[in-house]
Amino acid sequence: MVALTILDRVRRKLRIRNELARCVICEFCCTFLFMYIGFCVNANAVLTRKPANDYFTIHFGWAMSLFFAVQMGFRTSGSLINPAISLFMFSFGHIGFVKFICYVPIQFLATFCAAAIAFLTYYDGINAFDGGIRQVYGPNATAGIFGTYPRDYLSVGGAIWDQVIQTCANLEIFIKEPPEVPTEAFELHPALGQSPKYT
Repeated sequence: MVALTILDRVRRKLRIRNELARCVICEFCCTFLFMYIGFCVNANAVLTRKPANDYFTIHFGWAMSLFFAVQMGFRTSGSLINPAISLFMFSFGHIGFVKFICYVPIQFLATFCAAAIAFLTYYDGINAFDGGIRQVYGPNATAGIFGTYPRDYLSVGGAIWDQVIQTCANLEIFIKEPPEVPTEAFELHPALGQSPKYT
């Protein structure tokens, strides 16, 4: 008989046996991590007054946030982390109705919790930046940390169209099936793969 370590005993006692509860908790944690890191990336960019066209750090930070969140819960809940993706997966039968109606509110709740914790994390920095006067637009605007706001020239219809197109682009990842191609087709450049073969 193998002696159980303390960690194994704790793991057995704390294990959540209900699959739905496990998935919902996982979805909350993944969405929270994704949004919290993303909000912190935004706060860092806003509070350090990065130039408006310097998006590399923001994109890289959000990409890493997405990578970690998806890796954290992919095997448990699928790491959908977005109500639009949950709706899409439900529409195509990849998740059931009960999971769908549990995932969507928990994803919103996780996002609000992440925003609150990010606000508390950067509270002093935000107050120093805007002097305690919260603004959506202008040189001391901090609302962009927690959401996106349209430019003055964008109409309501244009904003809706933008969001529809962005969501469709994100969902394209889930639609694509990997092609069945021979392994030689994965070479980076045709000349790299062919030149050694003919010499």
